[in-house]
Amino acid sequence: MSLLQRVFSKMKIPIDIPGVLDRICVAVYKDFMINE
Repeated sequence: MSLLQRVFSKMKIPIDIPGVLDRICVAVYKDFMINE
């Protein structure tokens, strides 16, 4: 299980909804790039 999947399982967010995981990944990635 990936780190992202563990975070989602802790947050109780369903990650099987099409597009939701992609949007969150992009948001996290952009946030990470801005903070770097």
